[in-house]
Amino acid sequence: MKSWKVWVPIAAVVGAVVIGGGVWLLLQVFGAVSAPVQAADRFLVLVGENKTEEAYKISAASLRKRMNAAQFAQRVKQLGLTEFDSSSFPRVEFKNGTAVLDGTFTRKGGGTVPLNMTLAKEGEDWKVAAFRGQVPELTAIRDMVRTTLTDFNKAVRADDFTAFHKTLAMQFREQYTAEQVKDVFQAFIDRKVDLTDALGLDPVFKPEPAIGDRQVLRVVGYFPSTPSRLHFDLKYVPEGGTWKLLSIAVNIRPEG
Repeated sequence: MKSWKVWVPIAAVVGAVVIGGGVWLLLQVFGAVSAPVQAADRFLVLVGENKTEEAYKISAASLRKRMNAAQFAQRVKQLGLTEFDSSSFPRVEFKNGTAVLDGTFTRKGGGTVPLNMTLAKEGEDWKVAAFRGQVPELTAIRDMVRTTLTDFNKAVRADDFTAFHKTLAMQFREQYTAEQVKDVFQAFIDRKVDLTDALGLDPVFKPEPAIGDRQVLRVVGYFPSTPSRLHFDLKYVPEGGTWKLLSIAVNIRPEG
């Protein structure tokens, strides 16, 4: 299985021109890397200009086989790509005729969002075959989990899930009202559960957070509180360039 990775800072290429001996190789590598990156940028610029139909048409055949134009438009909006301003892909991996780009994109309103793109070679052209959000850094996921469960704890303590409901993903909000969510966790309210002490600890993730089908980020783990542990199973989806809660399962059970 042929696979190689490259990190090619522009400064290194410029420096190589002065050195002389290794110029040709470095320039060749940089050219190989720049082609799929430029193709990815052309695709993203179209999406950022709300020309999703044009972006769909220039995507790889494999992508168009997996999703129709309407599904494509929904996916790029979900990831926040319609707010695309610029991109940075410092890591490029070539593998089995594809180029995998890892990096970020900057939104028009500011802020950067992790992005992974796979491009396939069709004839002489590189075309976008897949795109997805990257799993956030563990520090960011810890903050997400603590924020989610702090908001949840406030809802339980206040016997009111209205504010918590507003933080949920659109799909969640459309399926369940604030009252319905409250009903699910009525036992927490009746028992006057307070998660404050547990949330002061760092969560443990088992297994590691991962993105699955439909861009769903699943985060499973627990807060190592004693004598009982706070366990959670949370799912997030990208919505407008941020992660929004799609489902929540919380329970407290004795350690061990």
